[in-house]
Amino acid sequence: MNEKIAIIYGGPSSESSVSRRSAENVYQALKKKNYNVIKIELTQNIAEDLKKEKIEKVYLITHGSPGEDGSVQGLLELLKIPYTGSGILASALTLDKKKTKEILAYNHLPVLEDLIVSKQDDIDKKLNNITLNFPLIIKPNKEGSSVGIHIAQDKRELEDLIVQSIKDYDSLMVEEFVKGREMTVGILEENHKFFALPILELVPHNDFYDFEAKYTDGMTDFIVPAHLSKNLTKQIQKIAERAFTVVGGRSCGRVDFIVKDDKFWILEINAIPGMTSTSDLPQEAKAFGLEFEDLVEKILLTADLKG
Repeated sequence: MNEKIAIIYGGPSSESSVSRRSAENVYQALKKKNYNVIKIELTQNIAEDLKKEKIEKVYLITHGSPGEDGSVQGLLELLKIPYTGSGILASALTLDKKKTKEILAYNHLPVLEDLIVSKQDDIDKKLNNITLNFPLIIKPNKEGSSVGIHIAQDKRELEDLIVQSIKDYDSLMVEEFVKGREMTVGILEENHKFFALPILELVPHNDFYDFEAKYTDGMTDFIVPAHLSKNLTKQIQKIAERAFTVVGGRSCGRVDFIVKDDKFWILEINAIPGMTSTSDLPQEAKAFGLEFEDLVEKILLTADLKG
């Protein structure tokens, strides 16, 4: 435990505040385990900071771009510093919801129909022949933490929301809004094999699991293990493991689902799950029998170079 470990966190992402909260929890956990650990903010000087501190291993708790999109992972590969989480390709892929869904669909895994609207598109023309059924959910194609999500009840509202939102994001994903049960499945790696944690059901007090519901104490009820039949539980866990495998995930992750009438669809895959007091992965791990400090250590032990 003498090797020097850095927790890289923060940065310019819209999710940096979540990252900072997660980083402090991870830092305290590793200190309790007697690791030689420091925190380093993700800045343009990150390479110099890592060299200056003689860092030998990195625990990544960065969310969004550039910390979760393969950029930092590529830098760590160049510096030959082992790190937690997925490699360059899987990180870049899973931050792009559309590309992730294309890979999942190619592998015959269940996803919802969608439409991508980009800044360069003629919005009127793009929406003119839309065949998706309302209500529709609009979300940034390359953001996490439920940032920037809206629901449109009709075509006029959809167009208004897209015009407003496209100013802030390069592309938006429009999906049919399934009013079902929101579930998430944590994935951990052990001996280069993946296993799914108990399924967690999210019951937000808002209309859906938005940023406020996700990160405000008391705004969401968490049920773990989710109240599902044994058969459906095994199906969803198996699909989660398969989904994480086909996108090339490593170390740990989370696969989000919507479930309705015993049918389910994958919504997205998170390559660096949050570790805040309201985050999903720690709650699932606890239901599995892993206390927070043990979960953090287990993730740390997967740190390596992914290539």
